[in-house]
Amino acid sequence: AIKLAPNAFFAEQMDDQRIELYRRQGTLADQIEAMEVALEKPSISDADIFAKRKRLTKMYLKLENITYALEVLLKAKVLRPDDVTVNRWLAEIYVKQGKRDDANAIYTHLTDIDSTNAREYYTHIARLHLNAMDLETAKTAAKQVIAHSPRNPEGYQLLAEIAKQSGNYDNASNNLRHAIRLRPDATDIRVELAAIYKLSGKPRQALTQYWRCWELSKNVSNKVAFVKPLAEIYYDLGQRNAFEEKLKQLSKANSSSIAAVLALAEVYRMEGDLPNARFQLAQALDQARENPELLAQLVKINLDLGNNKDALAYQQKLVKVQPDPRHQQKLGELLFDAGREQEAIQVWTKLLHTKNQTLEADLKLSALLIRH
Repeated sequence: AIKLAPNAFFAEQMDDQRIELYRRQGTLADQIEAMEVALEKPSISDADIFAKRKRLTKMYLKLENITYALEVLLKAKVLRPDDVTVNRWLAEIYVKQGKRDDANAIYTHLTDIDSTNAREYYTHIARLHLNAMDLETAKTAAKQVIAHSPRNPEGYQLLAEIAKQSGNYDNASNNLRHAIRLRPDATDIRVELAAIYKLSGKPRQALTQYWRCWELSKNVSNKVAFVKPLAEIYYDLGQRNAFEEKLKQLSKANSSSIAAVLALAEVYRMEGDLPNARFQLAQALDQARENPELLAQLVKINLDLGNNKDALAYQQKLVKVQPDPRHQQKLGELLFDAGREQEAIQVWTKLLHTKNQTLEADLKLSALLIRH
């Protein structure tokens, strides 16, 4: 593949895989020794020396021997001080070693020799200074991030993080709002803004952002992930009932979606009211009898309640609706726990012979069969 590579990048990727294979074979140390011997030969060209030192660096890094990797890399840099890859590796090593000033010097050099990726390098510089609580220098670097990529929200997020560290929550929220204008659908930025609003004592603005995240989330599990932060704010405001009522209204307004039902069940679960959570899920299942997410939650909640019989019944329905190997494996476990050992073994054995199973799944199933 390396010989037929259409370009240097592809060849480099193949060589990386080859080095990984050496590591797995346990022959990487031998390869390193051979490379070091090759470097000692006379009449070797500077270009060949540089290429071999780069490759030797990769080998040492693969073995996580940063000390030797740095030593070889510095020698390579002497031959070609402006090689982008060498400088990138050097900066990463300095970061791992905690040499902030050295890393910043290399990243600054990279902004000159690889201006196309200057935004990335200024981001690293800003984060290094931010981690060292050098906030003014971090702010200067963050502004460079914006200057080099004004349509990317990352620079504004950095400025917000810096402002947050200094306790300037108004400045932080202003920068995050600017970032949201650039990426209106980015829920991660809205989560950051909600956190700033909470810190600055503005819970209602935080609620607005979390509910907007709920609306923007495309799948049910992402929506349900916002139940906990929403619940915390409603509880802090003493409006727990308002949260419950809103979820019920959402459920009625969109009966085809189960997100609000799952969210309401999660609220009851968080409060320790498992019977009520089960009731909500079972009621929703009457309207959508083959919904796999409802069935999976009913299995889980019945197990939590110690009702293994109903959990098994729901798991059997889940396997019929969605015959995923994970669901079938769980069915085998529940059948075994119910004393139906032969049925469990039949399920597991059938699954074991399913085509395209991963090695991990085969091993797991074999272990279950051996144990039981």
